[in-house]
Amino acid sequence: MFNKVVSSCLLVAVPVLCAVGYCIYFDHTRRNHPDFKKNLREKRQKAKNQSIRTSFLAEQRQLLDTAKLLAQQLHKKDMAVNIKFADALSTIFAYPSNEIQDEAIQIFGPILEKHADAMEVLEGIVNNKRIKLMKDHKDLYALLEAQVVTN
Repeated sequence: MFNKVVSSCLLVAVPVLCAVGYCIYFDHTRRNHPDFKKNLREKRQKAKNQSIRTSFLAEQRQLLDTAKLLAQQLHKKDMAVNIKFADALSTIFAYPSNEIQDEAIQIFGPILEKHADAMEVLEGIVNNKRIKLMKDHKDLYALLEAQVVTN
């Protein structure tokens, strides 16, 4: 009976003591480092920006895969396929320069060179999407462009 009481008290006391100890440590660190809050905020912001960048790159990668599939169907002269292809490609190029765009240029460069008139239309679509992207995601777009400049 006594062992059960002691073991149940220990099961409760140990996690509580660990939590209290961590709170004391955290408070001590916060008080002794004046830039602690700022560094913590910057660390969180970097993690958030990285996750957003990763999600945008994943979205761009998916668009590239879609464009590849649609490019295989371009020879059918189907207007809906052409529009979907142009939409996917223009969205890829609306983002700041990155490795996915480089891959898209390698893959679709020969196709686009054959159709100079389509290139002009595509550039107009890209510019419109870039403006919309900059308005909708101003902070992220600035972050992505800053990363392009530093790379």
